[in-house]
Amino acid sequence: MKRWVPDWLRGMLGLRGRLIAAFLLIAVGGTATIALVNYSRTKDTLLQQAQNNAVRTVRQQLNQVAGTIAYPPNEDTLLTIQEAVLSGAPNTQVMVVYKDLKVDSGGVNEQVTGDMRQAVGGGGFAYFQRVGTSTVPRLVIGMPLQSDDYQSTGIEVYTLHSLRVGDQRSENVAGTIEGVASTSLQTALITTLIAALLALLAAQGVLRPVRAMRQVANELADGDLSARMQVRGSDELADLSRTVNEMAETLEYNVEHLRRMEAGARRFAADVSHELRTPLAAMVAVTEILETDDPRLPPETQASAQLVARETKNMARLVEDLMEISRFDAGSAALRLEECDVAQAIKGALGVRGWQQQVVGSLPAGVIAQIDRRRLDVIVANLVGNALKHGGSPVHLDLRVVGRYLEFAVTDNGPGMSEEVLPHVFDRFYKADTARTRSVGSGLGLAIALENAMLHGGRITANNVQPNGARFVLYLPLQARPPKEERP
Repeated sequence: MKRWVPDWLRGMLGLRGRLIAAFLLIAVGGTATIALVNYSRTKDTLLQQAQNNAVRTVRQQLNQVAGTIAYPPNEDTLLTIQEAVLSGAPNTQVMVVYKDLKVDSGGVNEQVTGDMRQAVGGGGFAYFQRVGTSTVPRLVIGMPLQSDDYQSTGIEVYTLHSLRVGDQRSENVAGTIEGVASTSLQTALITTLIAALLALLAAQGVLRPVRAMRQVANELADGDLSARMQVRGSDELADLSRTVNEMAETLEYNVEHLRRMEAGARRFAADVSHELRTPLAAMVAVTEILETDDPRLPPETQASAQLVARETKNMARLVEDLMEISRFDAGSAALRLEECDVAQAIKGALGVRGWQQQVVGSLPAGVIAQIDRRRLDVIVANLVGNALKHGGSPVHLDLRVVGRYLEFAVTDNGPGMSEEVLPHVFDRFYKADTARTRSVGSGLGLAIALENAMLHGGRITANNVQPNGARFVLYLPLQARPPKEERP
């Protein structure tokens, strides 16, 4: 998935993007909360002021007209009161009620509820309530008309005030509220931009040591165990940098210690093998003499001589294999390349060991490759010998060219290998049967074969075939040492 994600999108999905998103979320959330609270309080304050002003205006107009009307009032009287209120609040609808008489400048009666009529008419107190929408609120005021001596006249006056009015000289409360909302939105946008800038700076500061840590980790992975973090400050990232440095120092010490131990072990194996080579050569010569004189020895002595000869040859082969594997470990193994017919080289390896009658298959002539004949002989001897030992004859051989590589397959007709054994067939001294204390061979044959194949730039694979049997396939380049990425 990462391969198809653009770098900029990968960065936004990474730690940088999460840090910026967290900063922005906090900033936007805080700003929105403050703006909402400020807007709500400002709106309530402005509406309250508008309500107070409207009630005060209606009360003043009614006080002025109270002493000029005749009682009991008729419809003309109610119209006079209506005109007096409208003169003080021209953008207001007014309804005046006296018992069954009613005059309404339009739309007031629909907004007056029964509770309001009861509160104004029965209690003699002013009463108001908000109606309309949240964007265009309106105010309904109900007030009884009292005489000069504060006695009830039975006249009720109801006014409907729109808090958004067209007269520019009047107070436009809704417009003011919208202005507050617009200012809050602008403030939120500016705050968000500032928060984004701060988030980028903060992410840069946080990710700088993370990038440095990644660089150090890459250098350590590439084998540069001397790579270290530059520690700055005393915060958590500085503590993490110190921990990374301590880990790198421990890793460097352990790897160096293991390298010294490995080098010592290789040197010990090489030295022991070299020292054993000379006495073993003498022992092999003696056992060959014993084998020559075998018919003239007593039966008990013959069995002992044969056992000594067999074990001496096994030990000599083990010493040779140890010396060979030591050369690979030390990096001193070298190729002596020559162009040759691979089929002829394989047939020669089989003929030297007398295996021609135990193998079948196709070894076509004319497959020319640049190889080390001696090392190919070792590979063939180990693969075919292993197949004969564990699978029995006949062993099937197949040689062909696949692209820039030759493919040599060795298939036996044995029981095959278990799933537990397959991953370890090329391990040194690996025993498939842990009950066996020792094996007939050195336990290094397949490992040496793989090392020789890799020295050519090739490889060996192992798997099972149906219905039974194990199959080893050698891949070698037709030309020596191809690029690693071109290997099959």
